[in-house]
Amino acid sequence: SPVAIGDLANWVNRTGGDGCGVAINPVNPLVQYGSAQGNGLYRTSNGWTSQGSFGPSWGSDRVPFVTRMFIDSTSPNPLYVATDYLWRYNPVGNTWDARLGATQLSPGSTVLSVAVAPSNSAIIYAGTADSALWRSGDSGATWRRLDNITGLGLGSGARYWIDVNPTDPNDILLCSNSSSQALVRLSNCTAAVPTRTVRMGSGAATLPQIGVTSVTRDDLNPTTHWFASNDIGVFMTTDGGATWSNATEPLGLPICEATRVKWVPGTGYLNVATYGRGMWRIKIRDDRSADDTTLIFKANATSYRGYYSINYSIYNEGTVVANNVRITSTTMKVKTGNVSIFSVLPLKVGVIEPGVPGRASVVFNPLTSLRDQQAKVTINGTYNVGNVTKTFTHTRTYLLP
Repeated sequence: SPVAIGDLANWVNRTGGDGCGVAINPVNPLVQYGSAQGNGLYRTSNGWTSQGSFGPSWGSDRVPFVTRMFIDSTSPNPLYVATDYLWRYNPVGNTWDARLGATQLSPGSTVLSVAVAPSNSAIIYAGTADSALWRSGDSGATWRRLDNITGLGLGSGARYWIDVNPTDPNDILLCSNSSSQALVRLSNCTAAVPTRTVRMGSGAATLPQIGVTSVTRDDLNPTTHWFASNDIGVFMTTDGGATWSNATEPLGLPICEATRVKWVPGTGYLNVATYGRGMWRIKIRDDRSADDTTLIFKANATSYRGYYSINYSIYNEGTVVANNVRITSTTMKVKTGNVSIFSVLPLKVGVIEPGVPGRASVVFNPLTSLRDQQAKVTINGTYNVGNVTKTFTHTRTYLLP
């Protein structure tokens, strides 16, 4: 399981082999999960400086060779791990909820895909290798099977991937290895019979008649702009699946099996994982403002004699110089409230040229030790492009050392 720890040019192996499913906590990215075959699970709370195993006893469950884990993109970020049932790991308290709803989701195989609705974390979808599709509206306490609803006509096929509309938790895209229904949209999923629409395209502008391994949405156009992966590459649509175009060789991606596509919100980047040709990314859309400056923050937390320092490297991904960059205010919040700041503000960072990082450290002075506590740190600031003053805000959660 190779991981790039802050440097995409250098990768190191963590957890064990065979490497399988992985996940990163979206609120505190120092908390990460990896796995080996047979649901061997590993966890780090400090970006792989150290790690430990955390898996339960799976009992009589059917455990897959390829471990599959899925993280809730909303707080408090539980982790879901698949057998023929669905298990949930709660990092706060280090506890497991076993066999959610006491429901065997895959009578003849294992769960392949899990998706938690971004707008409502109580709504969970699960797809299996033996064609089952399930929905829970109460965090897994009870389940409703969708694939065998009379009149739905969903067909058979392994349910490879599920993507939930970010604003409508009852609207999903379903990927399978059914060649004629490899990408299907299901809406009104709480209805007696949900609405099924095959989104393979029409005429010459269609998806190949093979299975679709995953689908992802442009975060600014989630109802129309999608990217789908399959055994020969990546395809894209800008009209909600009515027509598709090849986004593989025309955009410089080698013709090979694409196992996952993932849009990175707020960046304009599409990431692609391939089978045998590594990981790739491409900027599909330029998310930068008209002044062509985008300040990107990378940081880590350190401690020294009771003081806590957040050390920032600030990158300008645009082509125009950002002048007079300053941090004007900052807060650090822990469970007990705000932490006193030691640094004198405003903090002058100066000029940040494209490709050359500026650096700054904000120091806090708590009254008591905050070791191993989570702290939410926000910085606000200003910079100049010509005669125009711009503002920035950056927030991140750290596990304090």
